[in-house]
Amino acid sequence: MLVYGSPLAATTHISLIQEARKRKIKVKVLHNASILNAIGETGLQLYKFGKTTSLPNLDADSYIDVVKSNLSIKAHTLILVDIGMSFNDALRKLEKDCRNKNVKLEKVVICERLGLKDSHIHYGDISKLKKQKAKAPFCIIIPSELHFLEKEVLEGFS
Repeated sequence: MLVYGSPLAATTHISLIQEARKRKIKVKVLHNASILNAIGETGLQLYKFGKTTSLPNLDADSYIDVVKSNLSIKAHTLILVDIGMSFNDALRKLEKDCRNKNVKLEKVVICERLGLKDSHIHYGDISKLKKQKAKAPFCIIIPSELHFLEKEVLEGFS
């Protein structure tokens, strides 16, 4: 089975490995690069990230509870965007869900195609970022309290 990113980041993949082992099916894991490593390029300190969450391509907003929880402990939030969701749809959904759950969004980070030749990191207000276009795959980071070096690096992406 071939998966995008880190092969063991999702509990589904761990479950498949366990099931294969129970059935005496040989399993070999080939580790791959992951968005969890690539986001270091943003300048955000990896140890300051809280729980990772997913922005679903359906009418659900529970991922915002993870954002709220992370912000309450001054942790950044990595939001993985469902495959197939457009950039503008993802930002509109994030903005609407934050408004509905009383989460004030300051600036956000968009990581576009990290690890590829045409990668970009965008940083700014959602209203400004919505005017840009980003190609898949992309993810969103909600930064929390910034260290001066994190702020300096991020502002370079504005």
